Amino acid sequence: MAKQQALFIETKQGPFVVDQRDIPTPGPGEVLIKEYATALNPVDWKIQEHVLWVQDYPAIVGHEGAGVVEAIGEGVTRFAKGDRVFHPALAGSDYASFQQYVLCPSSIIAKIPEKLSFEQAASITVGLSTSSVPLYQPPPLGLGYQPLWEGGRGKYQGLPILIIGGSTSVGQYAIQLVKLSGFHPIITTASLHNRKHLESLGASHVLDRKASLDTLAAEIKNITNIPLDVVFDTFASPETQKAGYDLLSPEGCLVRVQPQAFEPDEGSKKRILGVVGTVYENENREYGEKLFSNVTQMLVDGDIMPNDVEILSGGLHGVAAGLQMMKDGLVSAKKLVARPNE
Repeated sequence: MAKQQALFIETKQGPFVVDQRDIPTPGPGEVLIKEYATALNPVDWKIQEHVLWVQDYPAIVGHEGAGVVEAIGEGVTRFAKGDRVFHPALAGSDYASFQQYVLCPSSIIAKIPEKLSFEQAASITVGLSTSSVPLYQPPPLGLGYQPLWEGGRGKYQGLPILIIGGSTSVGQYAIQLVKLSGFHPIITTASLHNRKHLESLGASHVLDRKASLDTLAAEIKNITNIPLDVVFDTFASPETQKAGYDLLSPEGCLVRVQPQAFEPDEGSKKRILGVVGTVYENENREYGEKLFSNVTQMLVDGDIMPNDVEILSGGLHGVAAGLQMMKDGLVSAKKLVARPNE
């Protein structure tokens, strides 16, 4: 069987090591993709360091990528060999993106518009899925706002929203989505050197992420007198979760992308929604298929823009250093991308 290179976690909490493995064969409904770009996410180093979800070693991680269809399985009709596509990565070594060839179900793959590079396309899936699922999935999975492709465009005119961590990948996509949905004002916190970029995506107000809660509350009150029914915390530290919760209206909802890190007020009617942004999970699969059937046209029309990217040198050999940069807080307003076939 033909071989490929892959980036392994060889043992529990062990280092990342590049080695060879067989190129998998697509099953019914699946596509084999030659991976030209894969994006890095914080969850990748957290899996390695904190032993999240992985049971068997050696293991491969990596949660999103882009490349060219190399082969298709039985029943696949939407894609053909040679198509440029981007995709999420599923659990299991045949489906993870830190390797040169990846399997993915064809129902959650999208074609790359001509104007986008593989690297740009590789930056889309995790941020877009994690921001859109909590906005548009019905309760209890999400807030139940009407999806853009089902008549939700511009529907929520005049509703304010606070997005904590606007320069994160999730934050950047959340800003773009709520703008398309009509929310206003769109208030976000971020490092102020990212202000112009976030305003270009749709943020109406960019506040200093280092401001105290009292300062933040006062600035928001000066921007809008409408209570905040939604605070989307894309950073989700214990401090930002509590701050976001305290800024909510009496029956508002805090959306958080990390495990809950504080105790809510006893008797409060405020809600807390944890994000499950994986579109291949059973409860999100139908939504994910709709998202991926619409996302290419949204990109073509300029409705959403991918993250800015920084390309790592060394192909798969450069991934570990990139993950360390993320862990050390050295990445802001951009996505790190590796080229597995480099």
